[in-house]
Amino acid sequence: MEDMIFRKLNANDRDLFVKLRMYYLSTEFDINSIDVNEIERNLIRYFDEHILKNDFIGMVCEIDNEVVATAFLIINERPSSPTFVNGKLGVLMNVFTYPDYRKQGIATKLIDKILEEADKENVSVIDLNATKEGENLYKRFGFKEVEYKSMRKNFVHKENCLSCGTNNPNFPVKNRKDNNRIDNLSKEEIGRIFPVEIMPYNAEWQALFEAKKWLLTSILTNGVALFIEHIGSTSVFKLSAKPVIDILVAVPELTKSLKKEITEKLSEIAYENMSAAETETKMTFGKGYDINDCDKQKFHLHIRQKDSDLWNDEVYFRDYLRQNADTRGKYEKLKLRLAQLHKHDREAYTEAKTDFINSITRKAKNKIK
Repeated sequence: MEDMIFRKLNANDRDLFVKLRMYYLSTEFDINSIDVNEIERNLIRYFDEHILKNDFIGMVCEIDNEVVATAFLIINERPSSPTFVNGKLGVLMNVFTYPDYRKQGIATKLIDKILEEADKENVSVIDLNATKEGENLYKRFGFKEVEYKSMRKNFVHKENCLSCGTNNPNFPVKNRKDNNRIDNLSKEEIGRIFPVEIMPYNAEWQALFEAKKWLLTSILTNGVALFIEHIGSTSVFKLSAKPVIDILVAVPELTKSLKKEITEKLSEIAYENMSAAETETKMTFGKGYDINDCDKQKFHLHIRQKDSDLWNDEVYFRDYLRQNADTRGKYEKLKLRLAQLHKHDREAYTEAKTDFINSITRKAKNKIK
């Protein structure tokens, strides 16, 4: 086996912490049904507040500088009792090994390491919620089932609710199986539910891209994702845009087996294959198109073969807009006008921009020659 390095997360690992936690959550929950951006912001806040207090311990295993497994320990101090006299109670969570590295003893070594850290902090008791698969592992470390029954009450605060959708009676959708999938909506339904709206530039768009890039890098492994780029109007500083984060991923030749692999991996983190747009050299995935919560942050994932013109054209156009303020201004005015003209027809809006985009792309290419 390759050399394994076990280490604690430190103050410089904020981005890694968010990436690891979001990947773990994507395996446990339907991420598309919650406000991911709010969770990511709260994870950043939590990390900054607790990493130096020693009441949060994150342990990772690395092979060839890549994290392959993780475990978190949360330490709470409570009033003393006979079961934990010093009042220190630990909660073990986020115990996870990436699929390619399972059944190699990594989780056993990782838990052993984090229990050593708990002992150093004088933790009296550690609780955890064990999966069926993990029960035997935890029992080998002395974990036992407790006699009391765990119970919970959730408080739902409307202004901070991450999972409650808002039904909109103004946008009726036909009653069909799995009609939450955007692929199952008609062009007219998509236009009604998700109108074209142009918003002023928001610096948060870049942060949203970076967060998704980290997650995609951990999902599309083993040479699948060769490059990941932020494209579209949200990638251009000071350009107004539809608040949809467009992400471009270069992959090797899009064989039938690779398409299947990509679709399966992306479905784990709630990206929906827009199969109607698929060709031999491209695939498109969407995320955030929830008919019960139209304001959810949306993402478009564009999968392209690395040597295709489609890959190069997207990047040429983006870079030209970034470097030419006059062209950027003209494009913004065009989009604002077309958004009014085609508010409920996204396809017509996109088509009406095509001549301008193609013209600028050709100019950008000629400039490089």
